Amino acid sequence: MADDPILDYRRRRSSNISNREVYETYIFKFPMFTIDNILDFEELYKMYKSEGSLELNDISKLLKHLNFKYTSQEVIKVFNEIDVNKNGKIEFLEFLMERLVYLLFPLNPHPLTL
Repeated sequence: MADDPILDYRRRRSSNISNREVYETYIFKFPMFTIDNILDFEELYKMYKSEGSLELNDISKLLKHLNFKYTSQEVIKVFNEIDVNKNGKIEFLEFLMERLVYLLFPLNPHPLTL
């Protein structure tokens, strides 16, 4: 694994790394990231997704529900940061990796700090 796991994930995810490899390489190597965490994040993801994944409008609703007040431009920036494969949708693994980043770097002022 590279020195920076987040950059390594982004590089490898853009080259079609498999979902299983994401779990094995990144997610399950962090003891604070439990199956219960994954299930909680999956429940939150399912509450807001439309059409099978989170779209820009869904992220906007999620942020509003969590009482974050962001401009449209800021919501777009958050969305683009999480959308690693740049397909215009946030799939569950992208959402999950965003949560992992927050658990690893809790002082990081990322807008989706749930």
